[in-house]
Amino acid sequence: MCGLDTSNAYRLGQRFARMVLRSMNTFFIPLFTALLLTFVTLIGCDVKVHDNKTKAVSSAGAKKITAAEKLIDTKRKAEAGDAQAQVETGLMYEDGEYVARDDAKAAEWFQKAAMNGSADAQLYIGEMYGMGKGVHRDDAKATEWFRKASAHGNANAQLLLGKIYAKGEGVGKDAVKAMFWFQKAGDQGNADVLYSLGMIYDEGEGVQRDAAKAVEFYQKAAAQGHSGAQRKLGLMYAKGEGVPKDAVKAAEWFQKAAQGNADAFNRLGDMYTYGIDVPKNATQAVEWYQKAAAQNLKDEAQGNEILYQYEMRVNGQHITKIK
Repeated sequence: MCGLDTSNAYRLGQRFARMVLRSMNTFFIPLFTALLLTFVTLIGCDVKVHDNKTKAVSSAGAKKITAAEKLIDTKRKAEAGDAQAQVETGLMYEDGEYVARDDAKAAEWFQKAAMNGSADAQLYIGEMYGMGKGVHRDDAKATEWFRKASAHGNANAQLLLGKIYAKGEGVGKDAVKAMFWFQKAGDQGNADVLYSLGMIYDEGEGVQRDAAKAVEFYQKAAAQGHSGAQRKLGLMYAKGEGVPKDAVKAAEWFQKAAQGNADAFNRLGDMYTYGIDVPKNATQAVEWYQKAAAQNLKDEAQGNEILYQYEMRVNGQHITKIK
């Protein structure tokens, strides 16, 4: 009847029917048995329906955790000494997530997690001391925490420690130690860190400018799909800095960087518009400007205004408005 397996109920009915067989007239046996089977089956259906309702209620009870519950649970773990929960609590206060933003409380929780050995927290509290965010600025304490995080293998801390030695901030300027920590950070293989190292050598930030070294780090980051590094490589090849000048390779790197990068799209449009390291090509310029405009698009009016400005660059050639 309601999709249930009634075999057990049927056997129970037969057994009971045999028990009364000896004392009842055989005329009533089929009727009695049918009624009994119906009764037992209905009981089974009721139990099944009740069970389904219970499961439905239990499933509904497994709702998503609320912001308040998340905060309470994380803070409970943090107060119990859980280093990861202390880091998460610090981030909540720093970002204003679930709670009012409070840099002092963020620093307090980062400090606790750092004391418990969290390399991430050691980096974060070091940054806060370095910026005077939530605490009084103290370059010596920032360096101390960066050293501890670096010893735990945190690539970002190693990068910052290298910058500190390169610039002599809170420590004596030391090019050898700067190079040591830059190399340690680079060896971690993190694309963002590699890109930052490229920028340091490209701009001569605390070190002697070394275009070839910058290209080396940009290439490592670009190989991991870092669009900023890919764009920088395009510029290096276009200018012939750190590598032989090569317009074809410059365009290749700009195109790789341009996937979703409005600035790179725009750069390519300019290259083809003005013949910067490539032959002038209005059609190619239009194509890249259209992509740049689409990336910058917030509304149709703004998109059309951007495209109108691009039209003026391409000697008045019409660019189809965004639909």
